[in-house]
Amino acid sequence: MRIAVLSDIHGNLPALRAVLADLDGWRPDRVIVNGDVVNRGPNSRECLEIICERMALQHWQVVAGNHEEFVLHCADNPAGGSVIDDQFRLFTDWTVAQLGDAVDRLRDWPDGLSFNGDDGLTAVVRHGSVLGSRDGIHDGMSDSDLDDRIPGNCHLFLTAHTHAAFSRRHGDRLIVNSGSVGSPFDGDNRACYARITGEGRRWHCQPVRVDYEIETARRNFVDSGFLAEAGPFAALFLAELMHARHLTREWSQTHEAAVRRGQQSADDAIGGFLGALGFDPPTRTGG
Repeated sequence: MRIAVLSDIHGNLPALRAVLADLDGWRPDRVIVNGDVVNRGPNSRECLEIICERMALQHWQVVAGNHEEFVLHCADNPAGGSVIDDQFRLFTDWTVAQLGDAVDRLRDWPDGLSFNGDDGLTAVVRHGSVLGSRDGIHDGMSDSDLDDRIPGNCHLFLTAHTHAAFSRRHGDRLIVNSGSVGSPFDGDNRACYARITGEGRRWHCQPVRVDYEIETARRNFVDSGFLAEAGPFAALFLAELMHARHLTREWSQTHEAAVRRGQQSADDAIGGFLGALGFDPPTRTGG
C-alpha cells in the first residue's frame, strides 16, 4: 500500500499545485489531508475547492485541523470582544469572508481517521494528537510524552500541526509528521509531504520536498488583499513562509503579553520584532 499524506497547506496555492503534480506522478493508493487546508494564507478558497474536488473524484480523506476549527468558530461567533482579541482574529475573519458559503464544507470534516493497511497494519490519523488538534508532537518528545499522545493499538500514527516533518519508531509503531505543504518551519521553505508504504508487518516513510514558485506565493499575499486587509499577523505569516521559521511562536513568547496589556500595538510589535531579526517587514502593499 502506498499512502500520500499532506497537511498544513494554509491557503498556499502554488505550493499545493506543486505537491499535487508530484504525488500524482507517484500514484498513491490512498491520499490523506491531515488538516489546516485553510487560513494563514491568501488562497484558502481555491485550495479548499481543489481538496474538495479530489475528495469527490478520487476519494481523498480529510481530517480537520485547528485552523478549520478556528475558521468555523469565527464564522459562528462574529467579532465583538475586546479590541485586542478582535485584532488577533482579523486574519481568520478575512478567510471567513473569502470562503463565503464554502465555509460550510468544513463542518463535516472529522477530527480523526483510522484505517487498516496490508497484512493487518493499522493506522490512526490526528492533526495534533489524541489530546487535541493543537497538541502537536515533536521529534524530541520523550517516550512517556508520546505514550500520552498516541493510541497504543496502532502500527502507524500520522500527525501534523508543527510544520516540521519527521518519522520515528516508538516500539512497534511508526510516528510520521508530514510537515507542511504551505509553510514549513524547519529551515527549508520547499513544500513538504510524506510518502508512506506498508511492507510486510512494517510501515516505512519517505518525506518529500517539492520546489514551487515561492515568489508567486509572496505576490498572492499582496494581490489577494490579504497582506493589506487581514491585520498585523499577515506580515508575520508571510515572513514565516519566506524564511521557513516558526516566527509566530517566537513573537508570542516575547511580545504578545505587552500587546495584550496595551503597551504596544500589534502592528508595531510585529514590525519591530521582524526588524530586530533582520527581516524586512513587508509593507501592506508588498514590501
